[in-house]
Amino acid sequence: MEHLTNPDHALMGAKRILKKEGYMVISASNLAWWLNRIVLLFGFQPYYTECSTIYNVGKLFSKINEPLSGHLRLYTLRALKQLLELHGYRVIKVRGLHLIICRKLLTSLRRF
Repeated sequence: MEHLTNPDHALMGAKRILKKEGYMVISASNLAWWLNRIVLLFGFQPYYTECSTIYNVGKLFSKINEPLSGHLRLYTLRALKQLLELHGYRVIKVRGLHLIICRKLLTSLRRF
């Protein structure tokens, strides 16, 4: 979802081709992830957001030349659920994933 230029168009298109009782699995980074909340408090750029199309700037524990995520849209869980419901979808289950950044953070904190 976060890589789509026009998520509304994609959701409308998927609705047209999805069977009446069909399921759709969606994946998106959570802008309100606890780590993003913490880094924002200290003035750092949230993870999976980008200010540049070339450089990975402003992030804690990230190098400027690390690959970019390419995210165009950012979602909180509430916003994504609301968007899906506005397009006529029913959210059945939500799961969170632990990502490599958690490991990076813990590894970096061990240095101190």
